[in-house]
Amino acid sequence: MMKVSSAGDEGSATVPALGPIGQHYHELFPEADLRGIEMNFTMSRAMAAWDLAADASLGAFELSRSRYTVLRSLRFAPDARLPMTEISRQTNVTVTNVTRLVDSLERAGLVARVAHPTDRRSVQVQLTGAGEELVLRVMPVAIANSNALWAAFDDAELAQLKSLLAKFAASASIHRGRLLRPRKGAGAGDSDKV
Repeated sequence: MMKVSSAGDEGSATVPALGPIGQHYHELFPEADLRGIEMNFTMSRAMAAWDLAADASLGAFELSRSRYTVLRSLRFAPDARLPMTEISRQTNVTVTNVTRLVDSLERAGLVARVAHPTDRRSVQVQLTGAGEELVLRVMPVAIANSNALWAAFDDAELAQLKSLLAKFAASASIHRGRLLRPRKGAGAGDSDKV
Protein backbone atom coordinates (compact mmCIF):
# COMPACT_ATOMS: atom_id res chain seq x y z
CA MET A 1 0.00 0.00 0.00
CA MET A 2 1.18 3.53 -0.63
CA LYS A 3 0.05 6.64 1.19
CA VAL A 4 -1.43 9.51 -0.77
CA SER A 5 -2.28 12.79 0.93
CA SER A 6 -5.24 14.79 -0.26
CA ALA A 7 -5.38 18.55 0.15
CA GLY A 8 -7.48 19.43 3.16
CA ASP A 9 -7.24 15.93 4.66
CA GLU A 10 -5.94 15.76 8.19
CA GLY A 11 -4.17 12.51 7.40
CA SER A 12 -3.43 10.52 4.34
CA ALA A 13 -5.54 7.99 2.48
CA THR A 14 -4.27 4.48 1.89
CA VAL A 15 -4.03 3.65 -1.80
CA PRO A 16 -3.61 0.08 -3.01
CA ALA A 17 -0.18 -0.83 -4.34
CA LEU A 18 -0.90 -0.97 -8.05
CA GLY A 19 2.47 0.53 -8.79
CA PRO A 20 2.61 2.89 -11.75
CA ILE A 21 -0.90 1.91 -12.87
CA GLY A 22 -2.33 2.94 -9.51
CA GLN A 23 -0.45 6.22 -9.62
CA HIS A 24 -1.78 6.93 -13.14
CA TYR A 25 -5.34 6.21 -12.02
CA HIS A 26 -4.88 8.49 -9.02
CA GLU A 27 -3.46 11.32 -11.16
CA LEU A 28 -6.10 11.08 -13.92
CA PHE A 29 -9.10 10.21 -11.75
CA PRO A 30 -8.60 11.37 -8.16
CA GLU A 31 -12.19 10.35 -7.39
CA ALA A 32 -11.47 6.69 -8.30
CA ASP A 33 -11.67 4.24 -5.43
CA LEU A 34 -8.32 2.58 -6.00
CA ARG A 35 -9.29 -0.26 -3.69
CA GLY A 36 -11.91 -1.24 -6.27
CA ILE A 37 -9.43 -0.86 -9.12
CA GLU A 38 -6.99 -3.11 -7.26
CA MET A 39 -9.74 -5.67 -6.71
CA ASN A 40 -10.63 -5.58 -10.42
CA PHE A 41 -7.00 -6.35 -11.29
CA THR A 42 -6.82 -9.04 -8.61
CA MET A 43 -10.03 -10.72 -9.80
CA SER A 44 -8.81 -10.57 -13.42
CA ARG A 45 -5.49 -12.17 -12.48
CA ALA A 46 -7.23 -14.86 -10.43
CA MET A 47 -9.67 -15.69 -13.24
CA ALA A 48 -6.85 -15.78 -15.79
CA ALA A 49 -4.85 -18.15 -13.56
CA TRP A 50 -7.91 -20.36 -13.09
CA ASP A 51 -8.60 -20.38 -16.84
CA LEU A 52 -5.00 -21.33 -17.61
CA ALA A 53 -5.07 -24.14 -15.02
CA ALA A 54 -8.37 -25.47 -16.39
CA ASP A 55 -7.23 -25.18 -20.00
CA ALA A 56 -4.01 -27.05 -19.20
CA SER A 57 -5.89 -30.07 -17.86
CA LEU A 58 -8.96 -29.98 -20.11
CA GLY A 59 -6.92 -29.29 -23.23
CA ALA A 60 -5.66 -32.87 -23.14
CA PHE A 61 -9.30 -33.88 -23.78
CA GLU A 62 -9.76 -31.18 -26.46
CA LEU A 63 -12.20 -29.36 -24.18
CA SER A 64 -12.44 -25.81 -22.92
CA ARG A 65 -13.85 -25.13 -19.46
CA SER A 66 -17.10 -23.93 -21.09
CA ARG A 67 -17.49 -27.07 -23.19
CA TYR A 68 -16.73 -29.27 -20.19
CA THR A 69 -19.29 -27.38 -18.08
CA VAL A 70 -22.00 -28.05 -20.69
CA LEU A 71 -21.12 -31.76 -20.79
CA ARG A 72 -21.07 -31.97 -16.99
CA SER A 73 -24.44 -30.20 -16.72
CA LEU A 74 -25.95 -32.66 -19.18
CA ARG A 75 -24.41 -35.65 -17.35
CA PHE A 76 -26.16 -34.66 -14.12
CA ALA A 77 -29.49 -33.79 -15.77
CA PRO A 78 -32.46 -36.18 -15.82
CA ASP A 79 -32.12 -38.37 -18.92
CA ALA A 80 -28.86 -36.48 -19.69
CA ARG A 81 -30.80 -33.79 -21.57
CA LEU A 82 -31.65 -30.13 -21.02
CA PRO A 83 -33.20 -27.22 -22.93
CA MET A 84 -30.72 -24.60 -24.12
CA THR A 85 -32.16 -22.03 -21.69
CA GLU A 86 -31.48 -24.34 -18.74
CA ILE A 87 -27.92 -24.97 -19.92
CA SER A 88 -27.52 -21.19 -20.12
CA ARG A 89 -28.81 -20.77 -16.56
CA GLN A 90 -26.64 -23.55 -15.12
CA THR A 91 -23.46 -22.44 -16.87
CA ASN A 92 -23.93 -18.66 -16.56
CA VAL A 93 -23.44 -18.31 -20.31
CA THR A 94 -25.77 -16.49 -22.72
CA VAL A 95 -28.10 -18.60 -24.86
CA THR A 96 -26.20 -17.34 -27.93
CA ASN A 97 -22.93 -18.68 -26.51
CA VAL A 98 -24.62 -21.93 -25.46
CA THR A 99 -25.76 -22.34 -29.07
CA ARG A 100 -22.16 -21.98 -30.27
CA LEU A 101 -20.90 -24.41 -27.62
CA VAL A 102 -23.60 -26.94 -28.48
CA ASP A 103 -22.82 -26.57 -32.21
CA SER A 104 -19.17 -27.45 -31.58
CA LEU A 105 -20.02 -30.30 -29.21
CA GLU A 106 -22.53 -31.64 -31.74
CA ARG A 107 -19.94 -31.54 -34.55
CA ALA A 108 -17.65 -33.57 -32.25
CA GLY A 109 -20.43 -36.13 -31.73
CA LEU A 110 -20.64 -35.43 -27.97
CA VAL A 111 -24.20 -34.05 -27.88
CA ALA A 112 -27.27 -34.16 -30.09
CA ARG A 113 -30.27 -31.91 -30.46
CA VAL A 114 -33.47 -33.87 -29.79
CA ALA A 115 -37.16 -33.05 -29.77
CA HIS A 116 -38.65 -32.10 -26.42
CA PRO A 117 -40.80 -35.05 -25.23
CA THR A 118 -43.91 -32.92 -24.57
CA ASP A 119 -43.38 -29.63 -26.45
CA ARG A 120 -42.95 -30.08 -30.21
CA ARG A 121 -41.79 -26.44 -30.57
CA SER A 122 -38.85 -26.98 -28.24
CA VAL A 123 -35.52 -28.69 -28.73
CA GLN A 124 -33.32 -30.15 -26.02
CA VAL A 125 -29.65 -31.03 -25.96
CA GLN A 126 -28.79 -34.62 -25.05
CA LEU A 127 -25.48 -36.16 -24.13
CA THR A 128 -24.48 -38.90 -26.60
CA GLY A 129 -22.74 -42.13 -25.64
CA ALA A 130 -19.43 -40.64 -26.74
CA GLY A 131 -20.16 -37.49 -24.71
CA GLU A 132 -20.93 -39.50 -21.58
CA GLU A 133 -17.80 -41.61 -22.02
CA LEU A 134 -15.68 -38.46 -22.37
CA VAL A 135 -17.19 -36.57 -19.45
CA LEU A 136 -16.75 -39.62 -17.20
CA ARG A 137 -13.05 -39.71 -18.15
CA VAL A 138 -12.64 -35.96 -17.58
CA MET A 139 -14.47 -35.67 -14.25
CA PRO A 140 -11.85 -37.48 -12.12
CA VAL A 141 -9.15 -35.21 -13.59
CA ALA A 142 -11.26 -32.11 -12.94
CA ILE A 143 -11.93 -33.24 -9.37
CA ALA A 144 -8.24 -33.93 -8.70
CA ASN A 145 -7.32 -30.50 -10.10
CA SER A 146 -10.01 -28.79 -8.06
CA ASN A 147 -8.75 -30.54 -4.93
CA ALA A 148 -5.19 -29.40 -5.69
CA LEU A 149 -6.21 -25.80 -6.41
CA TRP A 150 -8.15 -25.40 -3.16
CA ALA A 151 -5.82 -27.43 -0.89
CA ALA A 152 -3.92 -24.28 0.10
CA PHE A 153 -7.03 -22.95 1.89
CA ASP A 154 -8.38 -24.09 5.24
CA ASP A 155 -12.14 -24.43 5.87
CA ALA A 156 -12.42 -20.97 7.44
CA GLU A 157 -10.66 -19.32 4.48
CA LEU A 158 -12.88 -21.15 2.00
CA ALA A 159 -16.01 -20.12 3.90
CA GLN A 160 -14.82 -16.50 4.03
CA LEU A 161 -13.92 -16.45 0.34
CA LYS A 162 -17.27 -18.01 -0.60
CA SER A 163 -19.09 -15.41 1.48
CA LEU A 164 -17.11 -12.52 -0.02
CA LEU A 165 -17.60 -13.75 -3.58
CA ALA A 166 -21.34 -14.15 -2.95
CA LYS A 167 -21.43 -10.58 -1.64
CA PHE A 168 -19.52 -9.38 -4.72
CA ALA A 169 -21.90 -11.26 -7.06
CA ALA A 170 -24.91 -9.70 -5.31
CA SER A 171 -23.36 -6.24 -5.60
CA ALA A 172 -22.61 -6.77 -9.27
CA SER A 173 -26.21 -7.90 -9.87
CA ILE A 174 -27.64 -4.90 -8.03
CA HIS A 175 -25.43 -2.39 -9.84
CA ARG A 176 -25.57 -3.96 -13.30
CA GLY A 177 -28.43 -1.68 -14.39
CA ARG A 178 -26.90 1.36 -12.71
CA LEU A 179 -23.49 1.24 -14.35
CA LEU A 180 -22.47 3.88 -16.86
CA ARG A 181 -21.54 3.28 -20.45
CA PRO A 182 -19.92 5.72 -22.87
CA ARG A 183 -22.15 7.46 -25.41
CA LYS A 184 -21.26 6.81 -29.04
CA GLY A 185 -18.61 9.28 -30.13
CA ALA A 186 -18.25 10.63 -26.60
CA GLY A 187 -14.97 11.47 -24.96
CA ALA A 188 -13.77 10.61 -21.47
CA GLY A 189 -16.30 11.57 -18.83
CA ASP A 190 -19.25 11.60 -21.26
CA SER A 191 -21.50 8.73 -20.32
CA ASP A 192 -25.09 7.66 -19.94
CA LYS A 193 -26.66 5.37 -17.43
CA VAL A 194 -27.25 1.89 -18.78
